Amino acid sequence: MHNNKEIKKIKIFSSVPMMGGMIFMLILGYGLFLFVAIHKPAREQILFNPIFCIIFCFFTIISATFAFIYTARRWFTLLVIDSRGIKTSLFHFFYRKVIPWDNVKEILYYERLSPFIFITDGESLQNLTYEEIIKRKDVLQISLTSKLYKMISSYSSKPILGLTQEKIDFLKLEK
Repeated sequence: MHNNKEIKKIKIFSSVPMMGGMIFMLILGYGLFLFVAIHKPAREQILFNPIFCIIFCFFTIISATFAFIYTARRWFTLLVIDSRGIKTSLFHFFYRKVIPWDNVKEILYYERLSPFIFITDGESLQNLTYEEIIKRKDVLQISLTSKLYKMISSYSSKPILGLTQEKIDFLKLEK
């Protein structure tokens, strides 16, 4: 497994690209609203018309905020991976969970926009669709990187199902 003198531990977010995308969407929605509120011609045309104001507020503020809140649990989860297992939390306070390596039942590779792995301590994921997998509360979704692959392979004897040898070779070479 690993050398006891060398304590390996990493802290990562479950998906930095998706987290960046959600923050960008939130800033874009709020920024557009502020631009219209500050820019006099736009303010007079949009904010002084009740129907346009409701529609505009819904698409800039309400939908951006709702999407951020709805996806925060998946994209803003902080993972701490070490020899004991995987610890997760949202902003260090919410959705706290610990999965010891002995309890990991399955690790599944899935590529959708970017490569992910799903780690579960529950039932098998192999016959489920992506939408079914992400709805399960016992599943961790993590963006796959070389560093993450090396950590998981050093601590877990479970194979990563669906990961081709070509992708494994690429992850081993990546820094």
